[in-house]
Amino acid sequence: MKQLLLLSAFIMGTLLSAQNPIQLSLKQALALSETNNADVRVQSLEKLVAKKVLAQNIAIGLPSVSVGGNYVDNIDLPSQFFDINQDGVIDELKFGTRYSSAGQLSVNQLVFDGSYFIAVLAADVLKGIADISYEQSVINARTATAKSYHMLVILQGNVDNVMKSLRIAAGAVDDMQAMYDEGLVEQSDVDQLALNMGQLESALAYAKSMHTVSANLLKLQCGLSEDVTLQLTSSLTSLMLAANQGRSLLDKQFDVNGHVDYRALAAQRLGQSFIMKNEAIQFLPKVYAGYALSQQYVSEGANVWDVSGISANNNVFSSWNVSAKWDLFTSGRRLAKFQEEQIKLQEIDILLGQTAQALAIQQSTAKAEFQHALADYQLQSRNVTMAKSILDDTQVKLKAGMATSMAFTQVQSQYQQALSAQLSAAQQALNNHVHLEQALGQSTHSSLND
Repeated sequence: MKQLLLLSAFIMGTLLSAQNPIQLSLKQALALSETNNADVRVQSLEKLVAKKVLAQNIAIGLPSVSVGGNYVDNIDLPSQFFDINQDGVIDELKFGTRYSSAGQLSVNQLVFDGSYFIAVLAADVLKGIADISYEQSVINARTATAKSYHMLVILQGNVDNVMKSLRIAAGAVDDMQAMYDEGLVEQSDVDQLALNMGQLESALAYAKSMHTVSANLLKLQCGLSEDVTLQLTSSLTSLMLAANQGRSLLDKQFDVNGHVDYRALAAQRLGQSFIMKNEAIQFLPKVYAGYALSQQYVSEGANVWDVSGISANNNVFSSWNVSAKWDLFTSGRRLAKFQEEQIKLQEIDILLGQTAQALAIQQSTAKAEFQHALADYQLQSRNVTMAKSILDDTQVKLKAGMATSMAFTQVQSQYQQALSAQLSAAQQALNNHVHLEQALGQSTHSSLND
């Protein structure tokens, strides 16, 4: 946590300066995604929501106290009419006093309700699910950030390779132009190399455009402003070294019970079991207890609380109670509801078994793909070395007039393709390393030290 705070302070300081680019390693990018990624932040708030739900459910079983009061001014008292003297004359009688006030205090306590205990346990499960969802969001954010970082490094390598090829092509054009000026070659030879140079310039413009798009994606996943300039400090060499060190994952035993996706479904099953138990416990009675205290004041004076006022009086009343409710017969609805939740629990059990098998297959596939990607990168690296040797040899022959411009263009295109294949293999190896970590249910680059 201290490292994250220092990193955030560093990033904010750099943003405020708005002059120098942010130097960002892969480890720093992953740390930023853990705190700034939008989905991670939402799931972090969901953890707080789950805690509040648990507090609410616990509070249901604790005593609740309420107070109330009123003040009444009976401007015109209601009347009753009777023939009191039995003389045929209806007499009007008024009852009550003009002013009255009352205050009440009540205390209620749940004595027994099986649903309460289930609700508390279920809320704790909800908190656990929120924690797992947060963990999933962190893993997903780190995975997406790592892949974006890899992509940006690869695109930067592609830009560098095209620029290198462009310099070689420009040198070849200059040499061919000099030979043309001496009358040693034809104009078509110069044009052939110039055409190749133009194609490389177009490829460079496209590579730079894709580099910009990829950089914006990485900023989004790290929670950085689009106006920020990034300078990546983790080189392709260091990343591939870390990927090679990741070979140890090939020997790692798979534990499905530790996989975050399996744990999420297991937590969902636990929640469903509590729903089923809640339906079963509805067969039991519910018991409540309460206490009430009230005091009433009446008077003909506006100050109803003045004991010496006109017709002033007051009364205190208190009581306690115990109540119970037991639904003995519900026409089979309650039993059917319990059986419904029981069936849903069986469905999740089936999904758990299927998920365990699917995750095992996923990690086996990820191991095979990662191992193949590393081997393919080594092969493509050897191809680059051979293609560069052929290009150097052809360039010497071109200057000596022993190779045509068409042959040089083909050889340079072959070299460019070899470089692209090497970068593509590197990206595949890096991403497959991430996929293997994810398939094993662990955090992306959790052991990264650069």
